[in-house]
Amino acid sequence: MDSKNYFVTKGFKLYAVMTASDKYTQGIDILYPSTPIKSDNQPAVYILTDRAGKLLKIGETQNLTSRFYKAYRCISNTTNDRIRKFIKE
Repeated sequence: MDSKNYFVTKGFKLYAVMTASDKYTQGIDILYPSTPIKSDNQPAVYILTDRAGKLLKIGETQNLTSRFYKAYRCISNTTNDRIRKFIKE
């Protein structure tokens, strides 16, 4: 079983899909499902996997919306840059 399916069996749900995009300076966009998880100002543990289900990162945040909408899409640092590199490849 791949990491993604394993964590789904443990109760995690799809929050968003990150894709390569020329729309933003950092080169990725965040796509949310048609029925998004309500996450404004919500702390959360999140898991990032690639398309094959390989685990890239387990993280925690005090604000899930801000973490994805702002940090992964806009802010440059070692971790965010590494994740964006995986997405672009």
